[in-house]
Amino acid sequence: MMNEITEIKTLNVSGGSKVETLYVSGIEELSFLDQTVDLNNQVKSFVTPENASLKIEQNNQDVILTAKATSITSDATGTTLYVFGNSSNYEINQAGAKHYLYEIDGSSNKIRTVEISGVSNVQFTDKIQVIETDYTLDLSGIPNSITEGDTFDLKISLTGKPSSEVALALAENTKLQFSGTSIQFSAENWATPQNLKVTVLQDDDKLNEDTSLVFSFNTADENYSNQSITQMISIIDDDNYGSISGKIYNDFNKDADFDFGEGGMSGWTVYLDQNKNGNLDGSEVFTLTNNLGGYTFADLDPGTYTIRADAPRGWVSTYNLANQSSTFTSIKGNSSDLSSSSFPDNPNSLGEGLGESTGVEKIKSDIVFSNFTGEGQTIVVIDDGIQSSHPNFSGRVVYEYDFSDNDSNAFNKYMTHGTHVAGIAAGATTGIASEADIIMLKVFPDYGKGDGTPIEKALQWVINNCDTYNIASVNLSLGFQDNNLNSKTWFLSDKFSALKSNGVFVCASTGNDFDYYALPGIAYPAADPNVFSVGSTITSDIGKWQEHNTTGTDHISFYSQRTENLLDVFAPGTMIYSSVHAFDLDNDGYNETYAPNSYNWYPGTSMASPQVAGFAAVAQQAALEYLGRKLSVDELSKIITDNADTIYDGDDEDDPINDGYHTEAYYKRINFE
Repeated sequence: MMNEITEIKTLNVSGGSKVETLYVSGIEELSFLDQTVDLNNQVKSFVTPENASLKIEQNNQDVILTAKATSITSDATGTTLYVFGNSSNYEINQAGAKHYLYEIDGSSNKIRTVEISGVSNVQFTDKIQVIETDYTLDLSGIPNSITEGDTFDLKISLTGKPSSEVALALAENTKLQFSGTSIQFSAENWATPQNLKVTVLQDDDKLNEDTSLVFSFNTADENYSNQSITQMISIIDDDNYGSISGKIYNDFNKDADFDFGEGGMSGWTVYLDQNKNGNLDGSEVFTLTNNLGGYTFADLDPGTYTIRADAPRGWVSTYNLANQSSTFTSIKGNSSDLSSSSFPDNPNSLGEGLGESTGVEKIKSDIVFSNFTGEGQTIVVIDDGIQSSHPNFSGRVVYEYDFSDNDSNAFNKYMTHGTHVAGIAAGATTGIASEADIIMLKVFPDYGKGDGTPIEKALQWVINNCDTYNIASVNLSLGFQDNNLNSKTWFLSDKFSALKSNGVFVCASTGNDFDYYALPGIAYPAADPNVFSVGSTITSDIGKWQEHNTTGTDHISFYSQRTENLLDVFAPGTMIYSSVHAFDLDNDGYNETYAPNSYNWYPGTSMASPQVAGFAAVAQQAALEYLGRKLSVDELSKIITDNADTIYDGDDEDDPINDGYHTEAYYKRINFE
């Protein structure tokens, strides 16, 4: 009970799980079959949300946080939100003009998000918390660095409702040109972003420089008066022969992106690691970051450079190529991996570990088809490396090469994505093609991100060696974090075309950024016309998981990029059990514990794609047995899609991210039967 409001829960006697919750006030006594409970009979008025969203418009209104609520906002004063839980299980934060209530687990992971903008107080069972507003600017569209002559659109709004007119003035700048120098905000438009176009002016020198946007307030509102906001920007001079610039900053929210308010780290040593040994050697060029965390290497010859920072003890990198700028053209890519999540138990069967909806367990137990295990076929996994000695591969890793470091060792102690992916495709105990041979082509440097050159080299190697190793399929659980509504022909397309001509089936994950784009589309290379694209579904009812309030078989994973124009099939990707050799025990997104020969549960479109790659190897083995020949890529693709089950995006998914947006389209989910 809190302040005359009582929460009553009905329970499932056998399982003890909550079935229904009721909130009452003004009741003197509750009578059950076995007992009577006396209550406070004082009447208190309150509102209970009937839908996911509720807006309060009456002053001094009390509202209850229910299980279905995702947004409780208020345009009135004195709104109190009642939360029947201890405050230690929740966090309240402001992001721009909005406030959010986060429910957290014992490891401080956010398991539920509710917008509570406009709410004045939150009453927990142990205390009441007043919602504080940080009155400042909300700036978006700020580049970390920008080249002379380029422009960017800056969006500006206030973070709190002003009590009077606010005039925002932008100071003159000799290096920048603005579409306007003043913006007016009022109690009506304070949260509506105002656009300001900024152009970097050309000069005649060859210097990379830092400049600043300086905003000042003119208002009678004491929350904003006498404030001055400064935002620094690094300008890349386009007169240099070649330069690389970037910034080292305290990534406070650990999202690997530079956000407004995150400060630069000054005095850090940054160097060009010419021999890629991870150490600053005497002959290598280095510099110190300035007071804003910025650094520049100028007058560089064309080529590829490895940049490293000598981080003080205790600091961990959240490196993102988007935060570095170069006057040379480079192609950015990353593996499509979500943070791993550990389930408490090992799966009881292969179907439980990979998803029973595909019928994999039935095929494996069939008296005829159980003989087809991919034996004699080879699956190429292009990824971040592998523990080839893992017992799950039973000595079947027949070749490995690191195209990033140009050596024959495709192992990285703390990067285990490739080991997990290979185990799904061809693991002895966790894989689809449990006796197929495996080739690992490592294309990422040891810090995990890289450009497209190693991928291109790896694909060329497959073209040259597909007959030698009898390669049936290639799996690419990686992407370029883009979102394509139509097929995309790009720098790898000639390689994919050649592989198809050689009868090699190529599949790729569609990407994990649907919650970011909130639009139909898939990432490259899955969007290539000669690549078979694979999205992710949930294996079964795994309870509330990340952005999913509920889960079930064939629910489409909230992160899985998708479009009916390009996506070929879905396959289970949340959660999948496979081999690993490292763990992230502190849940900070980085593996820090080396644990060879281990297994773990991972989510991602990365975990869906190798199921299809494994099936391709099994199908080719069966084709040789029954047809006396291998299937063409088109034949294999048709078999997969023709035998797939139909699912719908938006029928029973309960993932309210992006206001519950779904593509409302039919798709195919692979069926091995």
